[in-house]
Formats: sequence, structure tokens, C-alpha cells
Amino acid sequence: MLNLIRADLYKSFHRMYLFIFMMVMAALSIFLNAVLATGGASLESSLNLVATNLFLYPLFLICMFADIVMAEENKEHTMKNTIAYGTTRTQLLMSKMVSTVLVACSVAFVTICVYLACAFLLLHPERADLTPVLSDFFLRLGTTVLIYLAAAILATVLAGVLKRKALFTFAYFVALVLPALMLKCLAYLNPVFVRIMNQTMLMQSQIVAVVPQNELIYCAVNALIHLVVFFILGLLVFRKQEIN
Repeated sequence: MLNLIRADLYKSFHRMYLFIFMMVMAALSIFLNAVLATGGASLESSLNLVATNLFLYPLFLICMFADIVMAEENKEHTMKNTIAYGTTRTQLLMSKMVSTVLVACSVAFVTICVYLACAFLLLHPERADLTPVLSDFFLRLGTTVLIYLAAAILATVLAGVLKRKALFTFAYFVALVLPALMLKCLAYLNPVFVRIMNQTMLMQSQIVAVVPQNELIYCAVNALIHLVVFFILGLLVFRKQEIN
């Protein structure tokens, strides 16, 4: 399986598409901090802006990383050759999941480093001790990363099963948005559906920014449950999937 992961990473990091996306994210980080600096915002307000308003958006970009990893196999139909050489379907899908997560983490790492570097260079803190602010930010970011990992597993499974880029991207967006939307409509009939709606990944990515620190553990557990469910269901479906 390690050889499969190495091969996926080699192919992924030799795609100009990935580096263009990485540069765009870095440029957006610089632009946002430059705008905040022009407006006289503080370092704390910049971190708060990211936590309260921007944690949701990467959730919709994760399918792009699954596409980067799976694109060649889906286009050239080479997945059947990998299985023919003795790789089990479980190993194949797990290697794709790991590769998707690693590619996404590389982009996230560059983006966060650029953002924080620009924030510290361009913005002035309101207090001398930034330890509480930074610890709160990274605690919430770490919890949100678990939600992103669950989304990456979901995106990889959909890319492996549906194969066509447009179809799997549409299915991924539907899987993110539709449950929360339906539960929100049902909440008009019974308020209990609001509590169920808040357990969806779409809502959890926003709730992470506002709940007290001692309640972040519940968000982390929720994300891990999503991850395990997507992983198990993905393996079950992929094992029965016709590979051609």
C-alpha cells in the first residue's frame, strides 16, 4: 500500500493544477491580511475572522484533492490493472484516502503558514501575551481538521465509485448540503430536528468557531464518527463496485 501512496503523491505533486491552487490560496491569505492591515485591524481580529467565518469554505474545496488523486485512474481506467496485479480493493481505496488527505494537508500547511506569517508581519496585536489567543485558534483549527478528514474520506469514496468528475463533485456537494437543508426544513415541524441538523458536517464546521473550548470534544467525537461511518460504508460499496 505504501508503494501505491508514493505513486499517487508523485503523480499529484507533478501536476501544475495542484501548485496553481496552492499559490492561489497563499495569495488569498496575503490579500486578506493586507486588507485587514489597511483597515487597521488587529492580529486577534484576523484570527477571529478566520475561525468564525472561513472554516466552512475549505469543506467545499476538499473534493478537488480527491479529483487530483483519482483523476488519472478515472480517465485512463487503470484501476483495474492495479487490482489485477494483486492489490486488494481495500488496500487500493485506503491508499487513495491517505493520498487525498496528504495532498490536502500539504496545501493546508502552506496556506496556514503563509496566513500566519503575513498576519504577524502586517498586523499588530492588542495584547502582549498571545498564548491564549493562539491556543484557542489552533484548538478550534485542529477540531475542524477532523471534519475535513471525514470530508476527504467521503470525497475519495465518491470519486472512486462515481468516477466522472462532474457527477462525483455534484454528489459530494449534495452530501454536504442536502442533509442540513432537509433537516432545517423539518425543524419547522419539530424543533428536535435542529439538534440533528447541528450534527451534520456543514453545521459542525460553523459550530466549532463559537462553542466554548470545553465543548470542542463533542465536535471532535462527531467528526470521528462521520469519518468511521464514511470509511466503513466506502469500503463496503467499493468492494462491490464494478471496476472496468
